[in-house]
Amino acid sequence: MKQIRELTMRMLGWRPLPPRVLSVDQLLQRANDTRTPLEPILKYAMKLLELGKTFELHMLPDAGHAVTRMDDALKLLLPAAIFLEKYLAR
Repeated sequence: MKQIRELTMRMLGWRPLPPRVLSVDQLLQRANDTRTPLEPILKYAMKLLELGKTFELHMLPDAGHAVTRMDDALKLLLPAAIFLEKYLAR
């Protein structure tokens, strides 16, 4: 299975992420999301805290499951881009 994954990654031109990136999480949650409720996300964040893991939690208080407005898209994409730049640049 590992060989298939490595071959697929090579064929697609993907590089494995550095180990330091795999130990960091970013949670982007929309508070009014009816398909992905807030409570499991908060439980996951609490577990990460208990385990001493590094993570970021960004919550959009007025957004639902579907991203229909450009400003909501930016509120999701901007933290993701900053997160990736921060942890991949190390």
